[in-house]
Amino acid sequence: MPNPDNIYYLDRTKFGTDTPAEVGSIIAFTQPDGTELPGLIRDVAGDSVTVDFNHPLAGQVVTFEVDILEVHN
Repeated sequence: MPNPDNIYYLDRTKFGTDTPAEVGSIIAFTQPDGTELPGLIRDVAGDSVTVDFNHPLAGQVVTFEVDILEVHN
């Protein structure tokens, strides 16, 4: 399920021309340890940008269709 603690509000000045704050964009944010975390821009209002770091499938119903190729006893 989506975690509301994974939604952040950032200042629009944190975004530049190479990574504009556009609703629907997914932007990689570098964490202090150097790893990257993708965030989805949910809203841009004035100088505030809402970034959702929840997994895109959080809260969605996921159905898998599989083919069983072999069964071992």
